[in-house]
Amino acid sequence: DNLIIKSLNLSNNNNTKQKSPTKKEYKLQYCVYPGNNTPLIDKVMAHRYEEWEKVPTTFSEFCDLVWSPLSGSINFQNCEKRHQYANHIEFNIEISNKMRLFANLLRHCEEKKIDTFSIFPFTISLQLSHWSFSDQLNNFKKLYYNIDSFTPNGNKKFNEMFNVILSRKIGSMQYINIPQSFNSGKNLWIIKPINLNRGRYITVEKSLKNIIEKLEVIQEKKKININDKKKGNEIKCEYILIQKYLEKPLLYQGRKFDIRIWIMLITGQENFVYIFKQGHLKATCHQYDINSSSPFIHLTNYSVQKHNADFSKIEIGNEISYEEFQDELDRKHPGKNFFKDIYPKIVYIIRLAVGACKFNLNHLNRTNCFEIFGCDFILDQKFKPYLLEINLNPGLEISSPLISKLVPRMVDDALKLTIDAKYYRNKEETASNYHVDGYDDMENMWEKFNI
Repeated sequence: DNLIIKSLNLSNNNNTKQKSPTKKEYKLQYCVYPGNNTPLIDKVMAHRYEEWEKVPTTFSEFCDLVWSPLSGSINFQNCEKRHQYANHIEFNIEISNKMRLFANLLRHCEEKKIDTFSIFPFTISLQLSHWSFSDQLNNFKKLYYNIDSFTPNGNKKFNEMFNVILSRKIGSMQYINIPQSFNSGKNLWIIKPINLNRGRYITVEKSLKNIIEKLEVIQEKKKININDKKKGNEIKCEYILIQKYLEKPLLYQGRKFDIRIWIMLITGQENFVYIFKQGHLKATCHQYDINSSSPFIHLTNYSVQKHNADFSKIEIGNEISYEEFQDELDRKHPGKNFFKDIYPKIVYIIRLAVGACKFNLNHLNRTNCFEIFGCDFILDQKFKPYLLEINLNPGLEISSPLISKLVPRMVDDALKLTIDAKYYRNKEETASNYHVDGYDDMENMWEKFNI
């Protein structure tokens, strides 16, 4: 820009008529780290008025936009000093880490005088290397043997038996209340490591003996094997969660499912959350059977189900639209409406969860950052939603015709609210290149909510 100004001054001095440039003589630059459908990002960026060019990731320090599957590739200081945009928010672990999410929710719900376990499954967080591990394991045994006394209203406070991140201040006002839908008499529990995704090492257990043995093995090694077929494929494990299994889930055509909702946070807008207006259901391959131990019956994760021989036989990608779900409700539960009766409750829980984490997210106040998360919800037989987790780096791979329509529009509309709002001098709205049935091409499908 300084060179342009100098050139204009020289031209004026020489009485040479020259037209002032109307735009910068260089293009904006972006780089994309590989993984999670890199070609999609390139495709979406190609529609941005030819003002952008892609450069290798070796030049990431100098780019106007850095897109990466993992936040470890982002230098957040650049977002502040060089006004670089990035697709992650610093300290996103506060909302994407299962233990941190639970701790933040527990604290926030106490402040709001809300029963945490009315929106989130009852959860115990165990620190494997701490002296309290044995004590909390013994308290879990007491809970296991007396589960009926905690259903649906227990008289024991959470912090009297368990703690989260070893803080007695958290859970001091919450009672251990296990909703009736989580207890059908089978006493099923889920064991989850806090630092893994895609359903890895998540197991559903009924036998207390099996639960204790599994936990003690992990506690002794402080590691878990993420691939039983390969030796030496172990990662460190400091915390592990025990979570009550929802034993009476609502079913879709006899199969268990969860609901994926995309949300987006933008720095500088800490009091708001954006929720994409369309999401999808992720169903299992096989009919629900509470007596089965098969992960293909209990775990709805795409990364688990795709290894089943029956994957995609009923729906491509085992993925179902909101409208198809409503059709099922109309057939099986006349009068029940997803958009009027269920979705508003999901939005309420999202707003509550983001509100619980917002003060710990981005607490260094970096600018020019945004992040898309994948929230997973499950419904019980009474259509009540529960938040299961909030996923970092949700999958952008095109796994079905449904996803092929939603994901490109979701990413494109997210960039309109972030980099387009920041960089483009021409603010005129343009029609989306990615049509979604039922929505205007001029509409941004991210809906903004207060938290």
